[in-house]
Amino acid sequence: SSVKIISECAFFACTSLESVEIPDSVQSINNWAFCECAELTSVLIPNSVTSIGKAAFRECTRLESVEIPDSVKSIGDDAFKRCTNLKSIVIPDKFCDAENKKRLGIDESVNCIPYSEHIQKQDTESNVFTIPSTIKGVTDKYVNANIKNNERITHVVIPGSAYTISRNAFKGCTNLESVVIYEGVKWITGNAFKGCTNLRSIKIPKGVIGISSFAFSGCTSLKSIVLPDQFCNAENKKRLGISASVNCIPYSEHAKWKITENSANTTPNLGDLAKEDDRLDSLSLFNVSSATNTTADESRPHL
Repeated sequence: SSVKIISECAFFACTSLESVEIPDSVQSINNWAFCECAELTSVLIPNSVTSIGKAAFRECTRLESVEIPDSVKSIGDDAFKRCTNLKSIVIPDKFCDAENKKRLGIDESVNCIPYSEHIQKQDTESNVFTIPSTIKGVTDKYVNANIKNNERITHVVIPGSAYTISRNAFKGCTNLESVVIYEGVKWITGNAFKGCTNLRSIKIPKGVIGISSFAFSGCTSLKSIVLPDQFCNAENKKRLGISASVNCIPYSEHAKWKITENSANTTPNLGDLAKEDDRLDSLSLFNVSSATNTTADESRPHL
């Protein structure tokens, strides 16, 4: 089963943690989850998350910007208190007022951007384009209108709600360097990324059940690709147009963290695992396979 909850204090004071990619199985980020992660600079929160707890990112002093998806319906008090380097925050429209900013601990100087405005402007202001969750199928028409001819865009995030990446969708997007596809997408059709000559890496979630021929043909800069296990063989690589030199990583091997039950049948604390290895500077919770939530150490003080 996948992680659904990031529990209280799960990564409390993991001072070497610099970036976090939260999977779209997660629905709740609980109280103090990332509190005092002093080196944290990047957090990717998917649109599966509906609640963020009290002081969840309090005193993340290197965090400069964060995007809260429109799916989030509740945010606890002091969620961003003492984030002293925070310059901008994208947040659901209903939280973007002076009263809520004060309640969440967001300094008056921080640029608070309503989510609805961010979606409209992101294609001209950022090199990362996040396809809105309202798009139920990524077509070549949509890509041509929003991505292909914008030279600034080099990275694309596709939400699980998109379900299908249609034929020729990203064909010839020569500026594209990386693509992240969230769980929920089921089909990638023919020539979907054909001729993306600058594409260096792409991660296909394990839930994809069909990838049509030549989906990655002509991706001459591709160095690595994460694929569902059933597609990661020589026959499928050839069928999909993937060069033999490309490092094809089975999805099951890609997970940075695997949680297994120990002899006492208890779930290890991910925060403690992180603290034990001071080399950790990034964390992906994808493929955490044997727990429905992370667990907090009850001995840790609640702020």
